[in-house]
Amino acid sequence: MRRLYADAVYHTLLGFDLAIRVIQKFINHKYEYDEYTIVFVHELGRDFLAFDAFVLVDAKFLHTSEKVYLEMPTNLLLLKSFLYSWLKSDVPIASYENEFIVHGLIGYLIEFYLEEVYGEEEGKYYLQKRIDTVISLEQQGQGFALCSFYPEQYERFTYYFGEYLIAKAMVLFHLIENKIGGRDTMRIALKQIVKAP
Repeated sequence: MRRLYADAVYHTLLGFDLAIRVIQKFINHKYEYDEYTIVFVHELGRDFLAFDAFVLVDAKFLHTSEKVYLEMPTNLLLLKSFLYSWLKSDVPIASYENEFIVHGLIGYLIEFYLEEVYGEEEGKYYLQKRIDTVISLEQQGQGFALCSFYPEQYERFTYYFGEYLIAKAMVLFHLIENKIGGRDTMRIALKQIVKAP
């Protein structure tokens, strides 16, 4: 049993270090902790929970070499959980109403990673799915301004609240990139957003 889990953890984490290096190189900023702990939990109830230097991940994402179809979604989930663990404390936001900045930054970085590692088409597809989500929910009258909420008001929004918030914030970051002159300029701006260690 222990050997089975060791094999699953090994295959699940393959490429995770590469993902971290790609992101750190892009924003020219290193993760501030010496260690980062991932704990796989059965029936967690959500895909992951991120804390400083520590993340809980649902064990359904563990896979062996026989389940290669899980490699990309698992890799993206691990990267996303790492980014939330890292950037939610490294991106200075004044209040909860500015929390969308963290979601937008993480979505933007994941799209960048997809383009760098899996190709431009994969990154553009990821972005297009987020744009489609925003448009669809806006057309259904379920949209809202990004700065118009506080955590204690979350229950008044629909089931799609989190999905919409993350998608809209990511699209906003992409619009900012286009407005300020492209990815190289955006990279400089992101280095300024993420506080120095």
